[in-house]
Amino acid sequence: MPRDPFRNYTSRSGSGAYADAAAASSFKRDEEAADSIQRGFQSARGSEVVAAAVAISDAIAGVDRQQPLVRRASQRAFTLELALDAPARTAVAGLMALTFWEAPRWCRGARAHECRCAWDAKNPSACPYPTFDTGYVDERVAVALQLLWLAVAAAHLASNRIAVGASNFWSWRGQGWVAAVCAFALADAVRAAAVAGVGFDWEVTRWRPAPYLRLLLLVGYSKDARSQLRLVAKILPAFLRVATLVGLFVAFVAWFGVVVWPPRASAEGRENFTNFREAAWQLLICLTTANFPDVMLPAYERDRWTATVFFGGFVTMGVFLMMNLLLATVYQTYQDEGAADESRAAATRLSRIDDAFALLADKTASPEPVVRPARLAALFGQLNAHRDVAHVSEAAACRLFVALDQRADGAIHRDEFAGVVDALEAEASKPWTAHDLPRAAWRVAV
Repeated sequence: MPRDPFRNYTSRSGSGAYADAAAASSFKRDEEAADSIQRGFQSARGSEVVAAAVAISDAIAGVDRQQPLVRRASQRAFTLELALDAPARTAVAGLMALTFWEAPRWCRGARAHECRCAWDAKNPSACPYPTFDTGYVDERVAVALQLLWLAVAAAHLASNRIAVGASNFWSWRGQGWVAAVCAFALADAVRAAAVAGVGFDWEVTRWRPAPYLRLLLLVGYSKDARSQLRLVAKILPAFLRVATLVGLFVAFVAWFGVVVWPPRASAEGRENFTNFREAAWQLLICLTTANFPDVMLPAYERDRWTATVFFGGFVTMGVFLMMNLLLATVYQTYQDEGAADESRAAATRLSRIDDAFALLADKTASPEPVVRPARLAALFGQLNAHRDVAHVSEAAACRLFVALDQRADGAIHRDEFAGVVDALEAEASKPWTAHDLPRAAWRVAV
C-alpha cells in the first residue's frame, strides 16, 4: 500500500515554522491513519461492521433490507448468503433460459412424432406441432441442470433464513414466499428426475408448473421486477377509474347502435350489430381502429349522414379523447409514483447512513462520537462482499478517508460521514490503478 496516500494539509496551516510543524504533525497523523486503514482491512469484523455494511449497501441501492441477527450462526450464514448471491441469481437466470430449450410437454412419449417434423401446408394434421429440428437439451441433462441450479437457490435462501431469523424470513418483507416457490420447483424437478432416470410413470403431458415457478423465482430475485410490479399495482386504481368511464361510453354507444340499426331490419345490424354484446365488441375493436372503417361500411352505403355522425362521433370521443385520457392518466400516475419512490429512496438513504454511523462510531470520543480510520476500513472491506457496491481497495480506502475527513483531524464526524455514499459512488466512477487491484494480504479476510 502507498505510504503517503493522503493529501498535504500545509495550505491550511499558514507558513514559516508554524507551517512546518503543522505539516510534520499532519504527515504523522496521515501515516497513523494509513496504518489504521491497513489494520482495518486485515482485522476480523464484528456484527456492528456487518450491519453497517448492509445499511450502506441499502443506502446505495435505495432499498431497506432485513438486517442479519447478532448471533454468530446468523453472521456466518449472512456471509454465506453474500457469497451465494451471484451464483443464485445466475442459477435462476439459467432456469429461465432452460425453459426455451426443453422439449415441450406435448412432444413426449407416443406423440413425439407430432413435433419432430416439418410443417406441410397440404397436410397440416400430420405435423400439428412443428419444431423445425430445434436442438432441444437432452432430458436427463435438463433435469440435472434443474436440480443443480435449484439446489444453489435453495442454499442461498436457507442461509438467508438463518441470517435474518424465522419471523423476519416469513414476514411480508422476507424471502419466505420465494423459498416456497423454490420448494415446489424442487419437487417438480425430483418428479422429472424420477421419470427420466428411473422410468416412473409420473410424466405430465398437459400442464407442468415448472415454467411458471421459474418465472416467480425470477421475480423473487429481481428487485427491479418487483419494483415495477408494485408500481403497476399503484397505477391500477387510477387506470380503472378511467377504464370504467370508457366501458360505460362503449356500452351506451353499443346500445344506441342496436336501436338505430336493428339486428334484423338493417344491413349494419345483420353484419356487425347482431346483438348488444356483439355491438359492444365491434366498438371496442373500433377504439383501436383495427376494424375502421369496415365496421361502418354497411350503414354508410345506405345512410351516409347517420353513419358519419354515429361513427364519426364515436371515433372522435373514443379514440381522440378517451384513449388519450387513459394514456395521460397512466403516464401521470406513473410519474407521480416514480417521484414518490425516489423520495422514499432518498429518505431511506439518509436513514441508513445514520444507522451505519451509529453502529461504527466511537461513543467514547470527545466532544462527539466519531468513526476511526480502522473502523471505516473494516466497513469498506465488508462492503466488498456486497454486489451493489464497487470494489474498494486499500488505496481507494485511503482516498475515501481523505475525501471524508474535511476537518483533517484523523476521524470522521457525523456530518462528514453523511457523504460516504456520494464518495463511494464518485470513487466507483474513477478508473482503477495498479494500487487498486485486490491484494491477497487482506482479500482473504474479506
